Amino acid sequence: MELPEKESQLVISSQIRMLNDNDKIPYNLLLDADPSKKLVDSYLSSGETYLTVIENETIGVCVLVTVNSETIEIKNLAVAENMRGQGIGTRMIKNSFQIAKQKGYKTILIATSTPNIGPLYLYQKMGFEYDYLVKHYFDSNINNYNEPLFDHGIKCNHLIVLSKRL
Repeated sequence: MELPEKESQLVISSQIRMLNDNDKIPYNLLLDADPSKKLVDSYLSSGETYLTVIENETIGVCVLVTVNSETIEIKNLAVAENMRGQGIGTRMIKNSFQIAKQKGYKTILIATSTPNIGPLYLYQKMGFEYDYLVKHYFDSNINNYNEPLFDHGIKCNHLIVLSKRL
């Protein structure tokens, strides 16, 4: 998977804005990135949700949650399947960097399952580095997931957390 070097016209014409009271929560995207509605609802209530919109259609979502006074986490990042590979995710991550810097955070985190190679590639290309591993994260969160999770046909057991200094 190669990332676009230049922003596509689609990315240029998209708008990133905060979710407001008139917006429908894009559960279709959020649950694609994290299939636990219980977890999604918990960080939606404690974080800030940003939508990427083109012509009133939500094509991307990003949820930022404060970890502590110096650290913020991208808790959920999702792009509509038919829009992937066009730079939308890259733009949302760059937007997250700007928001985090403006709010005075020093570090930004992002996490995914260990076999989720596409996002891992993107995150590292964006400057994130391996920070730590939560072994058996998906196994120990049985109450949040109704069935085992798989990425690329590989069972998700561990959560890999990456960080970037801002």
